[in-house]
Amino acid sequence: MKDQLISELKASNDKLVATYDQLIANYARLVESTEQVIAEVKAHLDQVIADKSEVIAGLHSRLLALQPPVAALTQPRPRPEYAPASLAVAGPPTIMASQCSVRDAVTQSVCSRRLDSR
Repeated sequence: MKDQLISELKASNDKLVATYDQLIANYARLVESTEQVIAEVKAHLDQVIADKSEVIAGLHSRLLALQPPVAALTQPRPRPEYAPASLAVAGPPTIMASQCSVRDAVTQSVCSRRLDSR
């Protein structure tokens, strides 16, 4: 009876050792695959960051190209000059040349046409 219990304990112990060895092997595979996934995700994120950095650099250079020089920003804008009331002419309203906005092409052409028609 004693020998039978000892042999059953040894068999049970051998099963536990085998299960433990299998758990260790599974854990090692899990760690290895996790490290591989982490490396792949890091590589992907590095590529995404590099792509975004290129896009940002391109947008920044385009933005700088659109901005006027600093000197243009510090110069005062010219103020429009209006004709005194004594020069007013009866009829449709007229626009003085100095009232035409340099930045507005439509207004500029309207101003030119009205001035030419006088």
